[in-house]
Amino acid sequence: MTHAEKTLEVAELYLSRQPIHALSASGEPLWSRGQLLRAFCAGQVAVIDDDAPSPVNRLPAPDACPICAEPLVPDDICATDIEMGICHAACLEGSPTVDLDSGEEIDGGKVDTYRYGDDPLAAMLNAQCRRGDWMQTVTGRQFWPLDPRADDIDIEDIAHALSMMCRFGGHCDRFYSVAEHSVLVSENVPPDDALWALLHDASEAYIADIVRPAKRFIAGYKDLEEGIMSAVRIRFGLPKEEPASVKRADNAILADEAAQIMGTKPKDWILPEPPLGVRIVGLSPWQAKAAFLARFQALTQGR
Repeated sequence: MTHAEKTLEVAELYLSRQPIHALSASGEPLWSRGQLLRAFCAGQVAVIDDDAPSPVNRLPAPDACPICAEPLVPDDICATDIEMGICHAACLEGSPTVDLDSGEEIDGGKVDTYRYGDDPLAAMLNAQCRRGDWMQTVTGRQFWPLDPRADDIDIEDIAHALSMMCRFGGHCDRFYSVAEHSVLVSENVPPDDALWALLHDASEAYIADIVRPAKRFIAGYKDLEEGIMSAVRIRFGLPKEEPASVKRADNAILADEAAQIMGTKPKDWILPEPPLGVRIVGLSPWQAKAAFLARFQALTQGR
């Protein structure tokens, strides 16, 4: 029996012990392979009791990738092949993906990945039950912009992406990253608000920096942004409401940016705050990332 088959067998055994609450349109239980996994993931079955079979993540796992024969170690990015079991995700690049219900190959389908040592069933279920499609982050995580969760948020991903992203859609006289802007905002608010300030544009790490004149006219963008920021707030223990000091500093530093890096203006900008007088440097991406992470460490002591 392959690892994938063993995984499914355990899921079926779990569900055989409990009533299935999700029914199809005809009133039949959802018992196809794909429906079974999705129902299990979506919480449409009762909680497993204490004497249920051991969870899948306690099953013996292979010690080496069956394709490259290299050892599987914690934090390796892995995927599960239906025949061979757990493999390095890189070894499965270009492999076909199949629909769990029909067994048919999915044209252009993505391989669902997880970190070795995590529960592969949970990863598979998690991917099947998420809304929308996923993107890969720089640390190798899957991130669903339409269905963000706090566990998917990583400060390394945020710092890297924001350091590579130029403010003003690139229409400034030097490279000036969202990460550098965020550090400046965090340095010009009261200490209790500094972490919120540093992360006030964290959603842009996953959906890019849209220029202000366009952002408010893009249908659905505000909800998308708020969904990601909600996950960020939960991940880092931030209050729900953005502090007023953050908004003031953000707008005041916008005035500094307008004065220092935007060149000759065709018309005066109408801004809600006067400039603070901060100096815009234009750090390189690696410098901005280092400054962002250093500021984060100083504010959180690594938490």
